[in-house]
Amino acid sequence: MRFFILMILFMLATPSCTLAEWKGIKIIVREKPPFSFKNSDSITGFSIEIVEQLFNDTRTKQEGKTEIWPWARALSEIKKAPNILIPVMHRNKERNDLLNWVGPISPREIWLYKLTGRDDIEIFSLEDAKSYQVGVVRKSSSANFLLNNGFIENTNLQLTNLGIQNVKKLSAGRICLAPFNEAEMAWHLRKLTPPATMKMVTPVFLMSVRSQYYIALSKQVPDSMIFELQKALDQMKQDGRYKKIWEKYMELMNS
Repeated sequence: MRFFILMILFMLATPSCTLAEWKGIKIIVREKPPFSFKNSDSITGFSIEIVEQLFNDTRTKQEGKTEIWPWARALSEIKKAPNILIPVMHRNKERNDLLNWVGPISPREIWLYKLTGRDDIEIFSLEDAKSYQVGVVRKSSSANFLLNNGFIENTNLQLTNLGIQNVKKLSAGRICLAPFNEAEMAWHLRKLTPPATMKMVTPVFLMSVRSQYYIALSKQVPDSMIFELQKALDQMKQDGRYKKIWEKYMELMNS
Protein backbone atom coordinates (compact mmCIF):
# COMPACT_ATOMS: atom_id res chain seq x y z
CA MET A 1 0.00 0.00 0.00
CA ARG A 2 2.82 2.38 0.89
CA PHE A 3 4.52 1.63 -2.44
CA PHE A 4 1.28 2.37 -4.32
CA ILE A 5 0.92 5.76 -2.56
CA LEU A 6 4.52 6.65 -3.35
CA MET A 7 3.98 5.80 -7.02
CA ILE A 8 0.90 8.06 -7.16
CA LEU A 9 2.82 10.92 -5.57
CA PHE A 10 5.68 10.43 -8.03
CA MET A 11 3.32 10.55 -11.01
CA LEU A 12 1.67 13.72 -9.73
CA ALA A 13 5.05 15.38 -9.23
CA THR A 14 6.28 14.46 -12.73
CA PRO A 15 5.93 17.34 -15.26
CA SER A 16 3.13 16.73 -17.78
CA CYS A 17 5.44 17.49 -20.69
CA THR A 18 8.36 15.07 -20.58
CA LEU A 19 10.90 14.13 -23.19
CA ALA A 20 9.18 10.78 -23.66
CA GLU A 21 5.99 12.56 -24.72
CA TRP A 22 7.74 14.76 -27.24
CA LYS A 23 7.94 13.86 -30.90
CA GLY A 24 11.23 15.72 -30.83
CA ILE A 25 12.70 19.20 -30.93
CA LYS A 26 11.07 21.54 -33.45
CA ILE A 27 13.50 23.81 -35.34
CA ILE A 28 12.27 27.21 -36.46
CA VAL A 29 14.51 29.77 -38.11
CA ARG A 30 14.47 33.25 -39.54
CA GLU A 31 16.16 34.33 -42.75
CA LYS A 32 19.58 35.29 -41.40
CA PRO A 33 22.21 34.31 -43.95
CA PRO A 34 24.77 32.86 -43.81
CA PHE A 35 23.47 31.37 -40.55
CA SER A 36 20.05 30.25 -41.85
CA PHE A 37 18.35 30.77 -45.20
CA LYS A 38 16.27 29.10 -47.89
CA ASN A 39 18.18 27.52 -50.77
CA SER A 40 15.85 26.19 -53.51
CA ASP A 41 13.51 23.81 -51.65
CA SER A 42 15.65 23.34 -48.55
CA ILE A 43 16.67 25.41 -45.54
CA THR A 44 20.38 25.51 -44.90
CA GLY A 45 23.11 27.70 -43.44
CA PHE A 46 26.01 27.62 -41.01
CA SER A 47 23.91 27.31 -37.84
CA ILE A 48 21.58 24.77 -39.50
CA GLU A 49 24.49 22.47 -40.31
CA ILE A 50 25.86 22.87 -36.78
CA VAL A 51 22.50 21.85 -35.27
CA GLU A 52 22.18 18.89 -37.66
CA GLN A 53 25.58 17.62 -36.51
CA LEU A 54 24.64 18.10 -32.83
CA PHE A 55 21.38 16.22 -33.29
CA ASN A 56 23.24 13.39 -35.00
CA ASP A 57 25.94 13.24 -32.31
CA THR A 58 23.43 13.24 -29.43
CA ARG A 59 20.71 11.22 -31.21
CA THR A 60 18.25 14.03 -30.67
CA LYS A 61 15.07 13.65 -32.69
CA GLN A 62 13.64 16.51 -34.73
CA GLU A 63 9.90 17.09 -34.89
CA GLY A 64 8.77 17.74 -38.47
CA LYS A 65 10.78 19.81 -40.91
CA THR A 66 12.76 22.97 -40.26
CA GLU A 67 10.54 25.99 -40.90
CA ILE A 68 11.22 29.65 -41.63
CA TRP A 69 9.15 32.02 -39.46
CA PRO A 70 9.05 35.81 -39.16
CA TRP A 71 11.39 36.77 -36.32
CA ALA A 72 8.73 38.28 -34.04
CA ARG A 73 6.61 35.12 -34.30
CA ALA A 74 9.59 32.79 -33.75
CA LEU A 75 10.66 34.72 -30.67
CA SER A 76 7.14 34.52 -29.24
CA GLU A 77 6.88 30.77 -29.94
CA ILE A 78 10.14 29.76 -28.26
CA LYS A 79 9.06 31.53 -25.07
CA LYS A 80 5.76 29.62 -24.76
CA ALA A 81 6.26 26.23 -26.48
CA PRO A 82 8.23 23.50 -24.64
CA ASN A 83 10.35 22.04 -27.45
CA ILE A 84 11.52 24.84 -29.78
CA LEU A 85 15.07 25.41 -31.04
CA ILE A 86 16.22 28.52 -32.91
CA PRO A 87 19.69 27.87 -34.41
CA VAL A 88 21.03 31.43 -34.08
CA MET A 89 20.11 34.11 -31.55
CA HIS A 90 21.84 36.96 -29.77
CA ARG A 91 22.18 36.06 -26.10
CA ASN A 92 21.52 39.23 -24.12
CA LYS A 93 20.36 40.25 -20.63
CA GLU A 94 16.70 40.44 -21.59
CA ARG A 95 16.59 36.91 -23.01
CA ASN A 96 19.18 35.14 -20.86
CA ASP A 97 16.90 33.75 -18.14
CA LEU A 98 13.93 33.12 -20.45
CA LEU A 99 15.64 30.46 -22.60
CA ASN A 100 18.26 27.72 -22.59
CA TRP A 101 21.49 28.26 -24.51
CA VAL A 102 24.12 26.20 -26.32
CA GLY A 103 27.18 27.96 -27.66
CA PRO A 104 28.60 30.31 -28.52
CA ILE A 105 28.52 29.57 -32.25
CA SER A 106 29.71 32.90 -33.65
CA PRO A 107 30.86 36.37 -32.60
CA ARG A 108 28.35 39.22 -33.01
CA GLU A 109 29.41 42.73 -33.93
CA ILE A 110 26.74 45.07 -35.31
CA TRP A 111 27.56 48.15 -37.37
CA LEU A 112 25.31 50.83 -38.79
CA TYR A 113 25.93 50.83 -42.55
CA LYS A 114 25.33 53.58 -45.09
CA LEU A 115 25.72 53.57 -48.87
CA THR A 116 29.30 54.36 -49.87
CA GLY A 117 29.38 57.85 -51.30
CA ARG A 118 26.68 59.25 -49.02
CA ASP A 119 28.97 61.97 -47.71
CA ASP A 120 25.91 63.79 -46.40
CA ILE A 121 25.55 61.12 -43.68
CA GLU A 122 27.94 61.65 -40.78
CA ILE A 123 27.59 59.56 -37.62
CA PHE A 124 29.80 60.12 -34.57
CA SER A 125 27.33 58.91 -31.95
CA LEU A 126 24.05 57.05 -31.68
CA GLU A 127 22.36 60.41 -31.12
CA ASP A 128 23.57 61.51 -34.57
CA ALA A 129 21.83 58.51 -36.13
CA LYS A 130 18.46 59.77 -34.92
CA SER A 131 18.57 62.40 -37.68
CA TYR A 132 18.29 59.67 -40.33
CA GLN A 133 15.90 56.90 -41.33
CA VAL A 134 17.13 53.56 -39.96
CA GLY A 135 15.78 50.19 -41.15
CA VAL A 136 15.82 47.20 -38.80
CA VAL A 137 14.14 43.81 -38.34
CA ARG A 138 11.13 43.85 -36.04
CA LYS A 139 11.70 42.44 -32.50
CA SER A 140 15.41 41.89 -33.19
CA SER A 141 18.04 42.82 -30.59
CA SER A 142 19.02 45.76 -32.77
CA ALA A 143 15.41 46.98 -32.98
CA ASN A 144 14.97 46.71 -29.22
CA PHE A 145 18.27 48.50 -28.63
CA LEU A 146 17.30 51.41 -30.88
CA LEU A 147 13.80 51.70 -29.43
CA ASN A 148 15.23 51.66 -25.89
CA ASN A 149 17.62 54.46 -26.88
CA GLY A 150 15.02 56.88 -28.10
CA PHE A 151 14.38 55.93 -31.71
CA ILE A 152 10.71 56.13 -32.70
CA GLU A 153 8.89 53.76 -35.06
CA ASN A 154 7.67 55.49 -38.24
CA THR A 155 9.64 58.62 -37.32
CA ASN A 156 13.29 57.64 -37.62
CA LEU A 157 12.90 53.86 -37.38
CA GLN A 158 11.38 51.62 -40.06
CA LEU A 159 10.62 48.04 -38.97
CA THR A 160 10.60 45.11 -41.42
CA ASN A 161 10.27 41.33 -41.18
CA LEU A 162 13.44 40.41 -43.12
CA GLY A 163 16.99 41.70 -43.25
CA ILE A 164 17.09 41.59 -47.07
CA GLN A 165 14.24 44.12 -47.13
CA ASN A 166 16.43 46.63 -45.33
CA VAL A 167 19.34 46.06 -47.70
CA LYS A 168 17.05 46.65 -50.69
CA LYS A 169 15.65 49.81 -49.07
CA LEU A 170 19.18 51.00 -48.29
CA SER A 171 20.34 50.43 -51.88
CA ALA A 172 17.27 52.28 -53.20
CA GLY A 173 17.80 55.25 -50.88
CA ARG A 174 14.56 54.66 -48.98
CA ILE A 175 16.49 54.44 -45.71
CA CYS A 176 19.84 55.97 -44.76
CA LEU A 177 21.21 53.42 -42.31
CA ALA A 178 20.81 49.72 -41.45
CA PRO A 179 22.39 47.63 -38.66
CA PHE A 180 24.08 44.34 -39.66
CA ASN A 181 26.99 42.13 -38.83
CA GLU A 182 29.49 42.01 -41.69
CA ALA A 183 28.77 38.42 -42.75
CA GLU A 184 25.02 38.99 -43.04
CA MET A 185 25.43 42.27 -44.93
CA ALA A 186 27.84 40.70 -47.41
CA TRP A 187 25.45 37.81 -48.04
CA HIS A 188 22.45 40.06 -48.66
CA LEU A 189 24.43 42.27 -51.05
CA ARG A 190 25.19 39.22 -53.18
CA LYS A 191 21.45 38.60 -53.54
CA LEU A 192 20.69 42.03 -54.98
CA THR A 193 19.97 42.46 -58.69
CA PRO A 194 22.60 43.01 -59.93
CA PRO A 195 24.75 41.44 -57.16
CA ALA A 196 26.87 43.85 -55.11
CA THR A 197 29.89 43.63 -52.85
CA MET A 198 30.82 45.24 -49.54
CA LYS A 199 32.25 48.16 -51.54
CA MET A 200 28.66 49.34 -51.95
CA VAL A 201 28.33 50.10 -48.22
CA THR A 202 30.41 51.69 -45.49
CA PRO A 203 30.25 50.95 -41.74
CA VAL A 204 29.84 54.28 -39.96
CA PHE A 205 29.10 53.43 -36.32
CA LEU A 206 29.70 50.39 -34.10
CA MET A 207 26.25 49.95 -32.60
CA SER A 208 26.96 47.03 -30.25
CA VAL A 209 29.77 45.87 -28.06
CA ARG A 210 31.25 42.59 -29.22
CA SER A 211 29.00 39.75 -28.08
CA GLN A 212 28.02 36.24 -29.21
CA TYR A 213 25.40 34.29 -31.13
CA TYR A 214 24.07 31.09 -29.53
CA ILE A 215 21.67 28.26 -30.27
CA ALA A 216 18.51 28.99 -28.25
CA LEU A 217 16.09 26.41 -26.86
CA SER A 218 12.84 26.59 -24.90
CA LYS A 219 13.28 26.91 -21.15
CA GLN A 220 11.40 23.61 -20.63
CA VAL A 221 14.08 21.59 -22.47
CA PRO A 222 15.81 19.58 -19.69
CA ASP A 223 19.22 20.58 -18.43
CA SER A 224 20.48 17.08 -19.28
CA MET A 225 19.75 17.65 -22.96
CA ILE A 226 21.35 21.12 -22.90
CA PHE A 227 24.43 19.56 -21.31
CA GLU A 228 24.71 16.87 -23.99
CA LEU A 229 24.26 19.38 -26.83
CA GLN A 230 26.88 21.69 -25.33
CA LYS A 231 29.30 18.81 -24.89
CA ALA A 232 28.78 17.80 -28.52
CA LEU A 233 29.39 21.39 -29.72
CA ASP A 234 32.59 21.61 -27.68
CA GLN A 235 33.71 18.35 -29.30
CA MET A 236 32.94 19.71 -32.79
CA LYS A 237 35.17 22.69 -32.08
CA GLN A 238 37.97 20.42 -30.91
CA ASP A 239 37.87 17.92 -33.79
CA GLY A 240 37.74 20.53 -36.57
CA ARG A 241 34.20 19.98 -37.87
CA TYR A 242 33.01 23.36 -36.60
CA LYS A 243 35.86 25.19 -38.35
CA LYS A 244 35.26 23.28 -41.59
CA ILE A 245 31.57 24.29 -41.67
CA TRP A 246 32.42 27.93 -40.84
CA GLU A 247 35.03 28.14 -43.59
CA LYS A 248 32.55 26.65 -46.08
CA TYR A 249 30.08 29.48 -45.52
CA MET A 250 32.76 32.17 -45.44
CA GLU A 251 33.89 30.93 -48.87
CA LEU A 252 30.30 31.07 -50.16
CA MET A 253 29.93 34.57 -48.76
CA ASN A 254 33.01 35.81 -50.61
CA SER A 255 32.50 33.89 -53.86
